[in-house]
Amino acid sequence: MKVASLPGGLLLALSLSACSALNIGASADGGVEAGPQENPAPPVDALTDPKHPGIELCSSKFTTNEVEDNLEIARDFKESCHELVVCGGLAAQASVSIQGLFLNVALGKLTGSGNFTYLGAGKYKTNNTLTGTSMDLTFALGFDTSFGKTGDPIPFDIFSVDSYFKGAQITASAFVNTKGESGYSLGFGFTGVGPAVELLGLGTQPASPLKVDSQQIADSLGKILLSAKVHVDDTQGHAHFVYDLTAPPAPMGPMSNGTALPMTLDGVTGARADLGQTLTVSKWDIRFLNTSAAGFMDGTIAFDIAGGSLFPYGVTFVYPRRKTPDVALVCH
Repeated sequence: MKVASLPGGLLLALSLSACSALNIGASADGGVEAGPQENPAPPVDALTDPKHPGIELCSSKFTTNEVEDNLEIARDFKESCHELVVCGGLAAQASVSIQGLFLNVALGKLTGSGNFTYLGAGKYKTNNTLTGTSMDLTFALGFDTSFGKTGDPIPFDIFSVDSYFKGAQITASAFVNTKGESGYSLGFGFTGVGPAVELLGLGTQPASPLKVDSQQIADSLGKILLSAKVHVDDTQGHAHFVYDLTAPPAPMGPMSNGTALPMTLDGVTGARADLGQTLTVSKWDIRFLNTSAAGFMDGTIAFDIAGGSLFPYGVTFVYPRRKTPDVALVCH
């Protein structure tokens, strides 16, 4: 496999371009431009505020230790919800790996599905099962091809270069246009093609060698539809939470550029057995936004805590484009 030999400045430009699916690009002056920005304001959190505003009326008859113990399940669920940021980041990484596949090969970097194992029929599963969180991804066609229609699962490993080209030699050439914008083109030499070559917008039988504008490849691969299923089985402190989420099919391109990835709640159970407490979700309107800094969430999660010998209460997590939520409490 041939690796491009590039001057230092051009190599930097290409390395920055490889992060474009994380919404990082090379600016005209060589700096880095980030995508959607995380809200820098510190969270307003009634759980960490010692006065716990919102529950003064129902908590006043209990000791400080009793109140803190009663609120622990809500704090535990806040920690558990951070798994959503992790899962959203994994989905974003998958799109990065595909869209940067050929550039990484040209630069001599490791390629492949990384955190995911290919199961067949367009399906991939996370390799890490130690945390109690699993994520399944499905990649489907974003346009009709000779081997399937829009929405059909892609029937081969799209993280493998061999799915696109046989005997591939790949080079990369960086450029800066008259507007000061940087980019790169890819050169391909090959002995044969695989079915995935159609996903690059090159037809079914392109001739070797060929040179392709990277934007053409990015635009074509960006039409691939990505969907996800997340299962979380999580113990935090004294509490145990199990919930399932679905991210419906969406094109990779917009998601890579910061478009929100919605996560639909399929079901959730939460409990603290030693106190007899249960958690019931009343609102789930949450999205993940991909950024150069691993991403953040936007939206609202609301739930109620009942059971036990102390007071019932409600909790609202508002994620204002941030990894950590603002938290409000209310008596029930």
